[in-house]
Amino acid sequence: MSKIELDSVGTFCHFCSDGCDAETSHLCVKCGAVMCHQTRPGRAGCIGHDSVPKDWEFLCPLCSRKVDGKERSLPYKVSGYGMRKRVKKAWPACIVHMTLDSMKDHYLKLLINLDLVTQYKQSSANLTTVTLAMKAGAHTSQSRWLETPSNFITTSILQNVPSNTIVIMDTHSDEYTGMLQHTGGPAGGTNTTAAEIIEAYLGKPFLRAMKMAASHARDDKSVETTIKGGTPWCDTTPKARGGRRGLIIVSCGPAMHINHHFDSLLALVKDPDVLDHNTVVIVYGSYKEGKRIVESREISKHRPPYRAFGHEFSACAKEGCRPAVSDNRVSTRNSKVRITCAKCQWTSAWVAIDKDNEYFFRVKPTISPTLFWHHFPPSAGLNNFFVNATQAADRKDSQGKKRQEGVTGASTRRPLKRKRLSSSSEVLSNDGLCNLKRLDSGASMFGFSSYLVDSVDVFYSTD
Repeated sequence: MSKIELDSVGTFCHFCSDGCDAETSHLCVKCGAVMCHQTRPGRAGCIGHDSVPKDWEFLCPLCSRKVDGKERSLPYKVSGYGMRKRVKKAWPACIVHMTLDSMKDHYLKLLINLDLVTQYKQSSANLTTVTLAMKAGAHTSQSRWLETPSNFITTSILQNVPSNTIVIMDTHSDEYTGMLQHTGGPAGGTNTTAAEIIEAYLGKPFLRAMKMAASHARDDKSVETTIKGGTPWCDTTPKARGGRRGLIIVSCGPAMHINHHFDSLLALVKDPDVLDHNTVVIVYGSYKEGKRIVESREISKHRPPYRAFGHEFSACAKEGCRPAVSDNRVSTRNSKVRITCAKCQWTSAWVAIDKDNEYFFRVKPTISPTLFWHHFPPSAGLNNFFVNATQAADRKDSQGKKRQEGVTGASTRRPLKRKRLSSSSEVLSNDGLCNLKRLDSGASMFGFSSYLVDSVDVFYSTD
């Protein structure tokens, strides 16, 4: 095996995603956020040059603005900030392009590779790409090009940064069966399932390396802590970042029309608990009322204490609290689920998990009751699902208490005395004297029909 040297996964600002290091950034002691600063006045950087107080335990803007429940001004200058965006890393990545040789152009491959080279500009050794041409009798010779990518993945495992691997297939598909073309040209060729093409072209050594990376990431036990010993706002361990296997199929029509096509792909991922650590995003095109639309769905697994309905929530109903995904804890009880914010201890209402709701739908309730799908990308309403459910439950409880108070008040009121009055007499009401010479006005007040009678029964309280 040829020796491969990987670069560091790097450090990037969590607010602007620019590259930085220990000399050009500050580390929040509370949440572990990294924030870059200006090396010279007017230069790039989220924090103003030389504005952080000396010998001060640095807190990022989100943690510094609120201490002990009270808002306070920042002790340093910022050139502009919002929420923490993401923790960018130059994590090792292996990209395999599988392109039908008779395709007119390779626009997709060139576009993806160009963007990847830009993203990995400072850590070029952490990226490897390879292109396999699909044509008649070429699968054996083409798989030889995967020797270096296989070594790349193995090296990443040894350095505890298991590579993510993405396979991109660009070809035609049969409009009736969804079979993918791997030989021939636009006029015709040989079609088969995606799983068979993958096994033929990638080969067992490469597939084995991919599986090893996934297993290494899932078995990772490392735990990250902040300087204060807390939990970082974002998990960057190998279990959260590495070992992912992705397949992207780009075709001129439906890629799968028959169930066993998808089942054959799942057979390549033989681990029954694959959805414990990953989600599946499906993107497909369809026609509705003569218009072409693109739909996307994410399939994931309900897995307490990390995911509810398969989604990683980062929501809290308490004003000013902005929890990260790692701050929400999921608990279940009697087919119900709720989340708790670890930052402020807010707890949501219990929500039923054994039926569909506005955002989450069960894939197969009888066979796989813990698998759900939802629209992708997730909306703000979806992320606030538990917050809205809690507010709705609070309103319902409040209305129930008011009704109960009304019933209790009516039961404790003293019984009314009855007095018989004629239709032409005057009745004492709370608003004063009400003349009942015409019964229409009085009848409506006491809830009777509007017709003339000789007398009415009037009830009044002696209080």
